[in-house]
Order: sequence, then C-alpha cells, then structure tokens
Amino acid sequence: MSINAKKSSCLRIGQAYNQQCTRLRTTDGHDSIRYLGIYIKEGKTFTCCLSHAKSSFYRAFNAVLGKVASAASEIVVVELLTFKCLPIL
Repeated sequence: MSINAKKSSCLRIGQAYNQQCTRLRTTDGHDSIRYLGIYIKEGKTFTCCLSHAKSSFYRAFNAVLGKVASAASEIVVVELLTFKCLPIL
C-alpha cells in the first residue's frame, strides 16, 4: 500500500514525544495535526487544541449577528445561532 506523504503526518504522544518520527513529520513545523476536525497536539499527554473551533464559532456568530441583529426578534436570532453556530463547536 502506498502512502501519500502530502496527506500523511506523524505525531508522537507519550514519553518519547520529542523523538523524531520518520520523514512524515508535519511539514509546516507545527506541533499539532488535524484529525476528523479536531487538532491534536503532541506532548507527554493527549491534548486537543480548541482555538480553531472557537474562532470558527465566533466567525459564524458575528456573521449571523451582523446580518439579522437589527431586523429580527431575539427569538429568531437565538434560533439562528443555535442552528448555525453551535454545531461548529
């Protein structure tokens, strides 16, 4: 089976996290990879980075609020935020 090196990366979690993986190390130099929409950070313990999800949520929140905040009632705005913004988190 062939491995596409552009789509693959290697990240260690545990005691040997700072040892170099093979040539599949993340090419951009970051210490995290994206897997199923979640950013996983390398380190001694398993941790996830939620800053990308938070920024996407606030971006969607500001877009919805900027379009309908002055024209719609509070109930409509809350429903829009529930259906458009909360699934991002």
